Amino acid sequence: MWIAIVIVGLVVLGLAAYAALGRLGEMRPDAITDSPKGRVPEGQVDAEFMQGLVIPLRTNGYSPQQVDAFLGEVIAGTAGPAVDARFDVVRRGYDMSVVDDILDRVTARERQEQGVGEAPGAPFVDANPLVDPTTDAAFRPVPETAFDDAEDVATPQRGLPEDTDRPA
Repeated sequence: MWIAIVIVGLVVLGLAAYAALGRLGEMRPDAITDSPKGRVPEGQVDAEFMQGLVIPLRTNGYSPQQVDAFLGEVIAGTAGPAVDARFDVVRRGYDMSVVDDILDRVTARERQEQGVGEAPGAPFVDANPLVDPTTDAAFRPVPETAFDDAEDVATPQRGLPEDTDRPA
């Protein structure tokens, strides 16, 4: 009896290895997801937009009450900046990616109203002098005296410290 169990175990392991090598076929590239997509209308976030909006619920997502309140404030024109919007994550909440897409639309409208990036497709220009607009990399100027007391630091002016082994 134990021989039959060992043989069945080896067959199962063999099939698992065979499947892991991809010999049983691949998953379709256009796989179908069974999660609801909701309905997000085109255009600006306004009363008409809200009538056609259906945000799907997820197991964990943004608090529907907080999102609905914020979108109501957006329509009324009393909301703060969309980039500062924060929502609690709760069970049976709104799909986070859909809400984030809506917030992106609100942010784009806010930037357009401020006159930033008015042309379609124009990049957002931040007035922060510590951000390189070509690479979005933050940089901070280092004062000249920052390393004056560090004698064992290699710098272009001093080269390697004398007591270190130089690479061959």
